[in-house]
Amino acid sequence: MIRTRTRWLVALAPALLGAPLAAQTIPSPRDVLGYDLGADFTSYAGVARYARALADASPYVDLRVYGRTPEGRELLHLVIARPDYLARLDDILARLAELARPDTPPERARQIAATTPALVVFTYGIHGNESSSTEAALWTAYDLARGAPGTEGLLDSLVVILDPVANPDGRERYVQWFRSVVGPRRIRSLGRGSTANRGPGVATTISSSTSTATGPGGRNRRRGLAWPLGRG
Repeated sequence: MIRTRTRWLVALAPALLGAPLAAQTIPSPRDVLGYDLGADFTSYAGVARYARALADASPYVDLRVYGRTPEGRELLHLVIARPDYLARLDDILARLAELARPDTPPERARQIAATTPALVVFTYGIHGNESSSTEAALWTAYDLARGAPGTEGLLDSLVVILDPVANPDGRERYVQWFRSVVGPRRIRSLGRGSTANRGPGVATTISSSTSTATGPGGRNRRRGLAWPLGRG
């Protein structure tokens, strides 16, 4: 299941390239979630809701689903780039894959490097209890989509693929555990409970099972990594 808007982006690209990102109406995390990031740990449902809100609001953001977790949650990629780059994303990825091949002639490699935006892939929240990483992912997506100060011109030379939570099942377990113990009258050691919510809940860890493709979590991660590299 892939969400694509290629025809729409091709038609609008000339006009959009002349409009600054800040001129677009981009919802903040607070607009969608009802709180400032950092005030709470965002649940998986909240992450997915904000990712879709960004993709719906911004022509610079596309949302792709690259798999499902063992518990049925979607695995998401936010692709953030100029509309004309999004419209030819498959071609850009194919060119970068060609550049990465050792048998590509040097002259061809230089030509690709000079005419193709670079690819940056961010992956957040491999472990469920690495809780702040997903909040950082949402801030990063928001800042890139709205052209925040300090990001000017980045999307002229980059395509950004952002995975806001690589381990949705583990994160959801952690968020629910945290909410069950947080509060001024709920004092409890964070050691055992927080580390118990590290993995995806299926007796494997995402980081180690990715290299061996053991279990659905590892296979999904490899699929998510293979597509940007032109191998999916």
